[in-house]
Amino acid sequence: MGIPEAMQGVCDVFNEKHPVGSSVTVIKDLGERVETSVKYPAEIMGGHSPVVWLKGISGAHALDRVIA
Repeated sequence: MGIPEAMQGVCDVFNEKHPVGSSVTVIKDLGERVETSVKYPAEIMGGHSPVVWLKGISGAHALDRVIA
């Protein structure tokens, strides 16, 4: 399995466990934890980063910063 397939696998697992509307916590750049929910399914951004879009937060966030 190559890197794109592995990243897609990470997105697929996240999306299965945390569908749109699921409550999650995101850790922002300075360590602040924000309670939010999934706005759009996780995807690979730019061919290099698994990300998810969250309600009330601008931009996408790396999946490794999202806690269920």
